[in-house]
Amino acid sequence: MRKRRAWPLSCARCRSILKPAHLNDVLDVATWPVVVKGASIAPAQEVGRGEDVLVTAQVRVAFVSEDVVRPIPKSLRSSMKADLV
Repeated sequence: MRKRRAWPLSCARCRSILKPAHLNDVLDVATWPVVVKGASIAPAQEVGRGEDVLVTAQVRVAFVSEDVVRPIPKSLRSSMKADLV
């Protein structure tokens, strides 16, 4: 029997669109963990162009396998906690 892997399911909580992006813009996306729990993380995100921040977002990501929320592996959870703001 083949073992299934856990895949994250993301649900946006809040976002702010501050400025528009334009065709051919080079965008930078930054993501960092704010909260890390047993089966979910809540990272913050910013999308920018040069010095301008275009979009900010707070999301919650749960790890789901076979329609059941599963714990994030300890090694991954520990490495994300090391980057907490």
